[in-house]
Amino acid sequence: MPSLSTRYRRKRNSATANEAAERRPNKVYPAYLTQAEDEIQNPNEKRERLRYQQLWLKARESGAESFAAMRSKAERQRRKLLYLADATENMARELKDYLAERARYEEENKKAGGERQ
Repeated sequence: MPSLSTRYRRKRNSATANEAAERRPNKVYPAYLTQAEDEIQNPNEKRERLRYQQLWLKARESGAESFAAMRSKAERQRRKLLYLADATENMARELKDYLAERARYEEENKKAGGERQ
């Protein structure tokens, strides 16, 4: 069994990783919502994206609880924080990739529109 100081360091590192991961979507998500406001085809897109975010947060929490429950009591909090950090990091990366792809798509459409004129 790891020593008390080792367990404390692991828990502290997990909490720090989770805090860092939480900041990433907070930087990307406003751009994602702004892009939704610019959508002409579907004026309800922003509301749908906010609902998706709420559902994702619930699913992330549920997944973290399940992931943590597979370990001993001593490890549960650390495992939960690790899961939350990983899931949040993945979501931030997906949003960033989506926005980059969307920007490339819009740039290609601008170029194609300019060539036709």
